[in-house]
This record gives sequence, C-alpha cells and structure tokens, in this order.
Amino acid sequence: MSPAAHALRLLPSTPQGWAVATLSVAGLATSIWALWPVSQRLQVARAAQSQLGRSDASIYWADVLPGYPRASYPKDWCGGFALWTLHQARLAKNLIWIIGQGFLQNLPTTQSPEVGDIAYFDTNQHHAVVTGVDHASGTVDLVNGNGAGGEVSASVTPISHVAGFYSIAPLLGSESMPSAPLLMASAIVAGAGAWLLLPGKDDAQ
Repeated sequence: MSPAAHALRLLPSTPQGWAVATLSVAGLATSIWALWPVSQRLQVARAAQSQLGRSDASIYWADVLPGYPRASYPKDWCGGFALWTLHQARLAKNLIWIIGQGFLQNLPTTQSPEVGDIAYFDTNQHHAVVTGVDHASGTVDLVNGNGAGGEVSASVTPISHVAGFYSIAPLLGSESMPSAPLLMASAIVAGAGAWLLLPGKDDAQ
C-alpha cells in the first residue's frame, strides 16, 4: 500500500489516525508560535512602508495621542508615526506619546539594530523605523515620518550617522527569538506525525 493510501486509511477513523492529525497540527502550531515575534518585526516595517508618500499626520496622532485635541497635535510627527507603526504590529499598545518626552524612554538602546527598531537622530530629535540592515555596507534602511517633503519617506543611512537605536525586543517578551529547544520540539512533534504516516510492514504490499 502506498504511503498516501495508508494515510487516507488512517485518517480520521482510527486512533492512530487521530494521533497523526493531532501531532501534525500541534507541530505546525508550535512552529508558527515560535516564529511569531519575527513576523511582528516585519509587521512594524511593513506598516511603515505602507505609508510612503502620505503626509496626513492626524491619523498617527489620533492613535498615539487618544483624546488629544486635533488642533493641538504637534507639528513634528516623526515620533508619533514611529509609535503608530508599533501599534499596527500589536506592540506597545499600552504606550502613548507623552508631550515633551515621546516614548523612547521605555525602550533600551542597542548597538545591533534589527528590523522594527527605532533610529534616533539628534537633529530635530528625529525618529525613524528600521526596515533593513546591511552590515556589509554599514547602512540601515529607514522609513521616516515627516521625512522628505513633509511626507513619509524612505532613506538609506550609514549606521554611524545615527545617534542611537532603540530596541523593540522587550516588547516581544521572551519570544523575541525562537529558542533552539522550542524549534527542536516543534520538529520532533511534526516528525512524529509524519512517522506515523509511514506504512507498516504489514502494509508493504
């Protein structure tokens, strides 16, 4: 009997079939859960990139300054935009923009920026979202709220020109990087499900 026919015979009418289904689904779910924080970093970058060319800062301030009078929104909005991108990835939902302080005080600095981190420049206290890192050339890809032309714009900047980088890793919690034991467990669980699909000796014909 072929492996495919064997699998069809197993699922879902036998206890072994239910074991295959349970282990396979558990393995897939564990893999997705392990990689979820990585996707959150990408979500921050994609949220920033989706706004390129836009200049209406009110949508960002409405999110990060809830209840604040629209007429009193700050004129410089790069920081509000950066925090908005985190919110779009369901991160830092408990953080709002503090007038005169911002939000970066809640994040640690890092010497090794990653996608989703926030770049800070002393000039105009500018904030930008890191959307790519090229260690070979020593540059970072950024998306800037209130950038060129007063719009959301993209730029490539030498890492050395950035005053500091703020890491969003604490917002990802203990899942900021998929752990080796977790990924190994995922592979074992998924593999066990696949093993059960192999034909037994009595099914070889």
